[in-house]
Amino acid sequence: MSTRQLIADLDALEQKLNLQRATLKLNTRQRMLVLKRISPVWLVLGGLATGAVAGRLLKSGENAAYVLTLGGLKVWRLYSLVMPSLRGAASE
Repeated sequence: MSTRQLIADLDALEQKLNLQRATLKLNTRQRMLVLKRISPVWLVLGGLATGAVAGRLLKSGENAAYVLTLGGLKVWRLYSLVMPSLRGAASE
């Protein structure tokens, strides 16, 4: 490959990286806005509940990873049913 081709490839990769970085920044800003609108009490209670569920699932024995994955999916489904507007705002 010629030097010009390598430079062109590098520029293309740099543009792709910049686009990904801008997307990540936008996503981070949107998530922070959603979290700022939630009462800190709900955040703490949600964290405690998630920790309790994860702790209980981790003590389940041999299939802890499998059970934790299924439990996480169930918690996500419950979350999407209870707070659909929050899930939609966070995923945009």
